[in-house]
Amino acid sequence: MIKVVGQNKGFKIEKKIIDYVNKKLFNEINLNYKVLIKKMFDLSHSRNPIVRCFKEEGIGLEKKTDLIFELENQRLNISVKSGSANSVHQEKFNSFLEFLDSVSQLKIIEKDLIKEFHWCDGSTDNTGLVKDRKRKNIYANLHPTNFTKYITILRRYKKDIFLRTWLGGSKNTPDYLIYITNINEIHSPKVINFSDLLDAHMNYKEKRGDIGLLTIQNWNACLKGQDLKPKSLKHRNDVQFKSKDIKNFFL
Repeated sequence: MIKVVGQNKGFKIEKKIIDYVNKKLFNEINLNYKVLIKKMFDLSHSRNPIVRCFKEEGIGLEKKTDLIFELENQRLNISVKSGSANSVHQEKFNSFLEFLDSVSQLKIIEKDLIKEFHWCDGSTDNTGLVKDRKRKNIYANLHPTNFTKYITILRRYKKDIFLRTWLGGSKNTPDYLIYITNINEIHSPKVINFSDLLDAHMNYKEKRGDIGLLTIQNWNACLKGQDLKPKSLKHRNDVQFKSKDIKNFFL
């Protein structure tokens, strides 16, 4: 899973990035970070500037805040992502639904469609029988007209969903994303121009279940009723977003 800053591993990765570059002269910095900085900053008038890097904190989903990079009179907001798979965001389904409603009020029938295709058990409140639970693609095939309506509703929020999945509640749109496979690869960061990624998302030629570059699913559908077992910690309450491969956007 591509994990967001604010989770434990994300904190460690951010701290290491800060340790690599903060308050150091450009010529003292690791070669790969020099390359990264050159891609983000105009160094044409700088010989050996001091680079500063620090974190601005948030709460809750706002923990997806940026690192700030400063170089002389230039300042950039940076979002850090880590992981090797394509999951970019996970949260409680109800909080996601409330978010959509806060952006633009949903009709009751629209909320019910979104609920139906989260649970995929024939209900809008997770009360369907275990035997009626289906994988989302199978449930969509069984209810094609409603699925089309459901996806059409979510696509109205395409930009808002993109910003939430990549940034959480952060108010600061990043200039760049720094992408690191895992903490052992901290020395080999990749950088992505955030506006390019957003443009690609907004203009992506969508197939059936796409919301731009993203797809949405129940994180753990518990098709065999695993959530109903005594003392089980499993549940069906989280929504998960996956992204198309972002490697195409590395600078």
